[in-house]
Amino acid sequence: MRSTLNARAGAAGLALALAGCAAATTAPSIVQPLAIDRTAAIHITDVTVDNLNGIWIKEEQRFEIRNKIQAELQKQALAAAPVVAGTPVPPQTFAMKVMLTRFDEGNAMARLALIGLGQVHIEGTVTLADAAGHPAGQYKIKKTFAAGGIVGAVTSTGSVEDGFAKSVVAGLTQKPGSGADKAETPKP
Repeated sequence: MRSTLNARAGAAGLALALAGCAAATTAPSIVQPLAIDRTAAIHITDVTVDNLNGIWIKEEQRFEIRNKIQAELQKQALAAAPVVAGTPVPPQTFAMKVMLTRFDEGNAMARLALIGLGQVHIEGTVTLADAAGHPAGQYKIKKTFAAGGIVGAVTSTGSVEDGFAKSVVAGLTQKPGSGADKAETPKP
């Protein structure tokens, strides 16, 4: 009886851990190193989320991803009020554009059947521009959820969107030397 309870508790703990992976952050892949002073405050005044042609995503989902990124920016105290014409621009003020390069909601029933089926994928390129509109850095974020069984079936695309938003914001605060600050090398 006790071993059955321990097995069930272990399975429940594993399920919770795997579900948490959907909302966890992933390290960015740097395309152009961020031209920011990491000792000073960063302010993001505008966030836009678009998608490449051929990437199917509902407009509500794009807005939801943008809202999640903005909420995470506010939580990390990185959001600032939009700059009004004619007022001085605070230092380290940037606009953020997220271009979704892959969006696949997957299939919960396929994930229920087998690990690796029905995966959820959200990938995008994050570009920062300074107040004058000049590029200030670019990085890529990839978020995938592939767990199977009950955990795969009950984990929503929204949970993976949460992890994607957290990863987008974490890319701004990535410390130099962490391995994620190296520019991506072109592949032949």
